[in-house]
Amino acid sequence: MEKTPPSALPVQAHNIPLALTQGHQSLVWRWRLAADDRWKKPHYTPRTRRKASPTNPQEWGAFNEAVTAYCQGGWDGIGRAMDAATDNIYGVDLDKCRNPLTGEITSSAWSIIKSIDSYTEVSPSGTGIRVFFYGPVPLKLDGRGNKLTEAGIEVYGERRFLTLTGVHVAGTPTTVEE
Repeated sequence: MEKTPPSALPVQAHNIPLALTQGHQSLVWRWRLAADDRWKKPHYTPRTRRKASPTNPQEWGAFNEAVTAYCQGGWDGIGRAMDAATDNIYGVDLDKCRNPLTGEITSSAWSIIKSIDSYTEVSPSGTGIRVFFYGPVPLKLDGRGNKLTEAGIEVYGERRFLTLTGVHVAGTPTTVEE
């Protein structure tokens, strides 16, 4: 029996802050069913349509290339390879904290969003939140995936890919802030 991939919120590229569109860190992605029967978001180089690594800058593209590829079809979204060593931008990934039908965000997620006070958007599923900000990160990140283990939240600055939707969360800045 064939499984249907989850839907993804349409990308609103015009809402994505300039700080996240500069440089050469953009990728495209599409849903793929993994061997463990879970839907994953593998990422690809917008120019070549080949699988890309979030650790290899040679495989990344410009933002306009990713948006063009997305608009041409065959992709579920766009995103960026996190490279804080180059641009000092970090991303917080908050999962399962938003009701996709009502838009209501949990109080614990709102506390994190308000404390960071930077550009915040809805994840492709509509159930999560991404907050992008300029570092430095005040707590020690683990050496693997850059998780803020002391705080129990995921903060990524390198060696990771974060999706971008441009679905801005009202009441938060429209720009990436410190």
